[in-house]
Amino acid sequence: MNNRIIEFLEKPEEDWGGPTDFFYVSGEFGWCYVSSETARIVEAQLERWWQPRWIRFRDLFGSELRVRPGDITQVQECTAEQRKKYRAFERAREKEKKAERRWEDE
Repeated sequence: MNNRIIEFLEKPEEDWGGPTDFFYVSGEFGWCYVSSETARIVEAQLERWWQPRWIRFRDLFGSELRVRPGDITQVQECTAEQRKKYRAFERAREKEKKAERRWEDE
C-alpha cells in the first residue's frame, strides 16, 4: 500500500531560487511579498506630497498589483535572520507553555 504522507515527508525541499530577504506589503487589499527594490519604490510613492492615484508594482512571483495608496497599511522587512529568530522565539514559547501545563496538571 502506498502511503501519501510518507511520500510527502520524504520529498526534499525545493529551493525556489528567489531572494531569502524580502518585504511584504499589506493592507485592505490583502498582502504580497515584494523585493527590497520594489518596497523602496512603494515607500517612495507613499511618502510623496502628492501621491499617485494608484501604486503599481510586481510581487516576487511576477503578479502585477495596482493598489490605492490609502489601502496600503504596512511595508515590512522580512529577512532570513529575522525569521530564524522568530522560529526560535516561538519554540521557546511552546517549551514554556508545556512546562506550565505540567505544573497545572499536578
